Amino acid sequence: MSVDPLETPSESLNSVLPTDLDASIDSGFWKLHDRRIMWWDSNRTKAWFREKGYTLYSRMPTTADFSPSHIMFPTNAGEMAEDLFPYAYKNIMRDSTEPVLNASTGERGIISYAQDSQGRHVAIKAVLDGSEELRIINYLRTRAIPSSIEEFDNVIPILDVLAYEGHWLVVMPRWGIHPLYPEFGNPQQVLHFIHCLLKGLNNLHTHRIAHA
Repeated sequence: MSVDPLETPSESLNSVLPTDLDASIDSGFWKLHDRRIMWWDSNRTKAWFREKGYTLYSRMPTTADFSPSHIMFPTNAGEMAEDLFPYAYKNIMRDSTEPVLNASTGERGIISYAQDSQGRHVAIKAVLDGSEELRIINYLRTRAIPSSIEEFDNVIPILDVLAYEGHWLVVMPRWGIHPLYPEFGNPQQVLHFIHCLLKGLNNLHTHRIAHA
């Protein structure tokens, strides 16, 4: 019998984040993926983020088999406008058919999106405590957040790191209409994108950080 995941009691971050499952070979990973999405969408998690000044995006309705949708959209409606660097967008005007600035949680289910108290859009990633990734994030946090594109070194800056249930939630500015799956209008945009990626990788390598 199918169970509506919205009626399932919320889990802790520690129960859904650590895993040895490989998405490419372990079928059980996708059940874990859905549990992660349910954690992001739980009332308890949303309330905690609101206390920290962030309103998580809303999710599209679940599918016919009650699997959670990957697609999310901003909860707070308002006139969309560009914001000061390093933020890209502020507020949003919701469309009746396809919400502007919709986003995907990705294949691992460890990323979500929100708006801060000023309506600015951010991406949030769940990171394991004690991981190499967290060590790198803490190192990158020691650098000043760029205030202009001229200061930008092509590595998305860390805005905040929040401790939660034994692990960490890393807040970054959200860039792009489809941040996980960028779309390009012409070959020049593709070349510019590749150029930016290479500059970012070079910057990381300068700091002896390898990107897998």
